[in-house]
Amino acid sequence: MKTRMISRIQKSVIAILVAVVFLSAFIFLISAGLGPSGSDLLHNEIKTQRSMIKEVERLLSESVDSWTWQGSEYYRDDVEQQVRDMKRTVNQYVLLVQVLPVVVTVGSVYLIFLISTWSYRCRECKKLNAMKKTKTRLISSGDIHVKMELKNRSAYDGRVLSTSEQYVPGKRTNYETVYTCKYCGAEKSIYRTSEHANL
Repeated sequence: MKTRMISRIQKSVIAILVAVVFLSAFIFLISAGLGPSGSDLLHNEIKTQRSMIKEVERLLSESVDSWTWQGSEYYRDDVEQQVRDMKRTVNQYVLLVQVLPVVVTVGSVYLIFLISTWSYRCRECKKLNAMKKTKTRLISSGDIHVKMELKNRSAYDGRVLSTSEQYVPGKRTNYETVYTCKYCGAEKSIYRTSEHANL
């Protein structure tokens, strides 16, 4: 079966890129005030909001339809709506402080694991990181002409004076690499072509 497999170097690069993306997101959270110092501020805000909610709920337990505070009159319906809004705000703060860092960490670890093992997944038994390289053989080899860019440099300071393209003799080689599943023994073939100039 003819397929293409991501090399281990490509997998490593992809895994590093994913890690960089999540690190960037974490740095963004810190710069937005949600890092260690921002986290302390949020904890303090949560405590303040919770104490205000308790005080307002104590007022609501009284059988009064309105309250006067600092020269303004507040009605029961408005106060109850404000309590609901404050509880929603507290829940959002708790989500930011406690849940979001866990989700980001678990998600990044899972994605890095998945990307680094997916290309070596067996298509028959579906197990990850199962395919191992067992053999490589030469299929064909032939003479070709390879286009190269030649640079004419100054004899005095080595700077490039001009460039030109020229076809030079070369060789094209076709390889087959066989990967075998270490669990079920299924095989997978990857075909690779390399071209190089005979210099």
